[in-house]
Amino acid sequence: MAQRRNLKPSQPKPGKSALGIVHPTAGSGKASTDEFVPWFSLEHVQPGYCVTDCQQQEKAACLDKLRRLARMTWTQIKLSDRQGMSFEIIAASSMKVPIPAVIPRDGIRSTYFNGKNCRLVGFREGQVFHIVWIDRDLSTYRH
Repeated sequence: MAQRRNLKPSQPKPGKSALGIVHPTAGSGKASTDEFVPWFSLEHVQPGYCVTDCQQQEKAACLDKLRRLARMTWTQIKLSDRQGMSFEIIAASSMKVPIPAVIPRDGIRSTYFNGKNCRLVGFREGQVFHIVWIDRDLSTYRH
């Protein structure tokens, strides 16, 4: 009978994910994440502003916006026009909905999708953009 080998899952090299993706914070000190493409998180999405609340066309438009943003670096996004692919900074005092404690007060950002009918509102943390509100009716902040 063949002996069983004790197989351990391979560990990624420091600074790389299991898929071999180099993380921007690898190496010494803090690195800028502006030259990397964004990652998106729905970890902090708020009730009533979730993708499950969207109509099919809004879901498609939201996913298309995320796909297009994911093909750009943060630098390219920053250099885009404010109402195109870029994000605008929203003052906490302009918010019409409660702001979860996890969100930095000076870090709320918004970008349009579905024409100018809907917004993705959240915050950036390094390479990750945390989507907190998928705003279908433009109700999250004053303009």
